Amino acid sequence: MAVEKQRRKAWYDKTLRRKELHEGDLALLFSSKKHKGKLKLTGDGPYIVHHINENGAVLLKTFEGDLFPGYINGSRLKRFYAPDP
Repeated sequence: MAVEKQRRKAWYDKTLRRKELHEGDLALLFSSKKHKGKLKLTGDGPYIVHHINENGAVLLKTFEGDLFPGYINGSRLKRFYAPDP
């Protein structure tokens, strides 16, 4: 059983894609619910990345400067690129 767990962890670590988020970047927040329909809004935001923990948890803030009440899992965020004028 332990060998299988180690094999799965090795596969997961090998296929994990790191997100390049840095403090001050803009990010969209995705809910854990799956939204159906290709024209529906899937992400909220953008929000400003305020702090990133070593384990990947991210603290967000709004453009008004209000901090979110807790940390968000980094897997629920996607970097937001502002459209060029």
